[in-house]
Amino acid sequence: MEALKKFLKGMNKFYGFMTGLGIIVVAAWLILTWAGVDVQRAVEDAVSMESETTRIVKEGHFEDFPEKSIGEAFGTFFGSPSWRSFQAESGEDVVEFKGTCMFMDKRVNAVIQFTVNQENRTFRLYAVEFNDIPQNNLIQMALMGKVFEKELQEETFTGNSASASKGESSVAVPATHSAPPQEEQSQPALSQPTPEVSSIILADAATSAPLPSLIEWQPGLADTVLPLNLGGDQAELRLGLGHPNGIKCQVVLKGPSVGWELDISQADTSFDVPYDETGELREGFVMQAAAHDFDQDGTPEIVVTAGDGLLESYAWVFSYNKGADPNKINPFVQDLKVTGQTRILVEQNKLLIPFGSQGLYEEYAYVDKQFYKKQ
Repeated sequence: MEALKKFLKGMNKFYGFMTGLGIIVVAAWLILTWAGVDVQRAVEDAVSMESETTRIVKEGHFEDFPEKSIGEAFGTFFGSPSWRSFQAESGEDVVEFKGTCMFMDKRVNAVIQFTVNQENRTFRLYAVEFNDIPQNNLIQMALMGKVFEKELQEETFTGNSASASKGESSVAVPATHSAPPQEEQSQPALSQPTPEVSSIILADAATSAPLPSLIEWQPGLADTVLPLNLGGDQAELRLGLGHPNGIKCQVVLKGPSVGWELDISQADTSFDVPYDETGELREGFVMQAAAHDFDQDGTPEIVVTAGDGLLESYAWVFSYNKGADPNKINPFVQDLKVTGQTRILVEQNKLLIPFGSQGLYEEYAYVDKQFYKKQ
């Protein structure tokens, strides 16, 4: 009986303590709310352990992709997504995202870092790594295009918190190579419409936009045709599915009405190719082609490319031998075949092939009907 009395007395004290504590908590809540503190948000932070710095990025968006927040897009695209924030040795606030994704038919571990300005609630994309290998700016841009299911058409995109004003922070992504100044034209150049493509594999080095004459083909679509004027000889390039399998890359001359296949085969085992074991394009790859007169002789060369828009690109360049009899021999000569990353860039008489993670590229110049690699 004595034990029961002690228990009841203890319960009364505990009840009194909890009642007093509850009154104190409610009073503190009201005072902090009156002072303008978002108490509920602070409690949620304590429970979720997600910092305000992380939320600035997750709830923010890139101006080129206003439809989705970064947190929503990353959570959909990547597997096993996780976020954390920390302060770098430089004193900068950093938000780091980790997740997995498939590239080149392999699962890779991606690490993406943002630096954050908490004062004006803005951020910028700082670094991207795949399997601990740093990726260059072109790959960063291509990755964002994949994540948000849209190809970047400009060299700059901006990142804002959901509550930040537009244009407060930007990520400047420099072009891989800038063109030298052009001589003044006697009349203004006519603007040409930008081709609609799913991703940019073959681009103008000065603008990073698709070449004006560019065509694109990918599995599941009908043949794509590029009209050609080869120094007065009319022709057309056809990209499509081969028969019974493989890839069709054929030029049909309209004068003698004869067609020749351009050699983009996988017969050369020393040259990696974008095809699977059946000779068809690997998943995620597209083919693009354009005419470009590298030596300005009035007969353009034909550039054929294939790539995934992110990690792999392949290019073949063919010239037209106008003096050859197309009824007897193939008048199209393969002048170059190369592999690279992201985009194949064209600049006047040069082909620029990005590689590595430091914004480097190989340069091939077309001189006297041959390509020479710059050493």
